Amino acid sequence: MSGAVGVRHWSHVIIHPVDVDASLEFYTKLLGYEVLSDERISGPGLDAIVGREGVQGRVVVGLVGGQKVEFVYLGDTGMSDPQENQRGLQGFTVRVADINEAADACEANGIPIVSGPSEIKGFWQFMILDPDGVMIEISQTPPGVEVSGPLS
Repeated sequence: MSGAVGVRHWSHVIIHPVDVDASLEFYTKLLGYEVLSDERISGPGLDAIVGREGVQGRVVVGLVGGQKVEFVYLGDTGMSDPQENQRGLQGFTVRVADINEAADACEANGIPIVSGPSEIKGFWQFMILDPDGVMIEISQTPPGVEVSGPLS
């Protein structure tokens, strides 16, 4: 365990999409998202966490590359533009074996590459956006270098 709160390991990423089904289609088709559960949620506990009453939500839990990713929809947040809140998580990175094959797959699926592919110190990467504008970095490490999982 590390840190004052005793962190044991990274748990999961939460994405709050505008349209859960569009996000599921995108992440499943492009990143191989595997749905583990898809549930409707509501009740006093959810109301307390969200800070408003009567919340009706949906939580989809799944895996991308063996890592847990949750899509959480809590109804209309009152924000007219999902980009209004520029604080916090702005994106994430996934590793691929072949950057060119990944770029070709994006092109074949009609997903525009917003920057790259480019190389920095042997690491190749390019950026795409999910349906809600979340930046996804697609990255290939140099031969013989692995940087996922615990750095021990």
